[in-house]
This record gives sequence, structure tokens and C-alpha cells, in this order.
Amino acid sequence: MEELQVVEIEKGNLNIYEKLLKARIMFQKKNLKPKGYNKYSDFYYFELDDILPVITEICLNLGVICLVSFGNELAQLRFKDLKNDEEIVFTSPMSTAKLKACHEVQNLGAVETYIKRYLYMHCFEIAESDQMDGATTEQPPQRQYQGQQGQYQGQGQYQAPPPQQQRQYQAPPQQQYYR
Repeated sequence: MEELQVVEIEKGNLNIYEKLLKARIMFQKKNLKPKGYNKYSDFYYFELDDILPVITEICLNLGVICLVSFGNELAQLRFKDLKNDEEIVFTSPMSTAKLKACHEVQNLGAVETYIKRYLYMHCFEIAESDQMDGATTEQPPQRQYQGQQGQYQGQGQYQAPPPQQQRQYQAPPQQQYYR
């Protein structure tokens, strides 16, 4: 495989897109390893405290700041130049969490933490290992459901019963996984 050659961009008068590109390159050169570990699914992931100190230092060096905010419908990360009004905005839809034995505020904090992490990962194009997608040749376990109401075949596939037997279908409960 041919080695990637990185052309250095002078720090001088970079526009916001050049600064973002330089920030991504600087982050990738740090070659960080994720420290978070999901025991249930057996994979590692980046936590905010893995990436934020590095991102903050890079932003300071380039004269930009990342500002995260949350609304009712959208969360956003603004990658903003400190010397002018240039900015790039990254967005994500808001979501919910229902963690066991937690108050509403704790669930809100979990949602904000997860979305914030994903916004930073999107902005800096932080890639985590594809262990779950490509590490094995085995198929993921298939859920099987058969009943009078139709068949649930796993992987999101549902086969409806013949028209004469159609009844209201209620999907099996979905499990939610959070990283």
C-alpha cells in the first residue's frame, strides 16, 4: 500500500475550511487509541475525555473554537474561527435515553454526552475500529419470531401474513444500546 503523503498548509491566513482540514490532519497524527470499553458487545470506543484535550489544544493552535449547543429538535457543533465570523455547523437530531434507575436529568445528561461525542467525531472525522462490522465472518444472531400475526425474521425484516389472516402486528421489544 502506498504511503499517504501529507502536504503541510501554512498557518497564516487560512479560511475556515482549511483550518478544519488542518485540524483533522493534526488529530489523526495523534494516533489516539480509544479507552472506553463496551463489555456487552466487546468493543472499544472513544470517550469525550479521550478526545477533548487533544481537540482543545488543536483548536487553540489554529485559532478556532468548537461550540456545542442543544435544542429541542437539533444539537449542533459550531467550528468557529476566533478572528472572523467564519464557521462550519455540524448538526444531529436530538434523541432520548432511558437508562435504568436514573432520573430525567441523568437521562438528559446521557443524551447530551453521547450526542456531543458524536458531533466531535463527525467534525474531526474520528473513525473508530470497525470491529463490529468487519472483524468476523459470522452473521449476527438472527432473531426468530413466528406467530399468527406474521413472522419477524431478524435484521429488521418482517414478513406479513397472508391478507386473510392479517392482524395488528406488535414488534418484539427493541433493545437500546448506548456507547
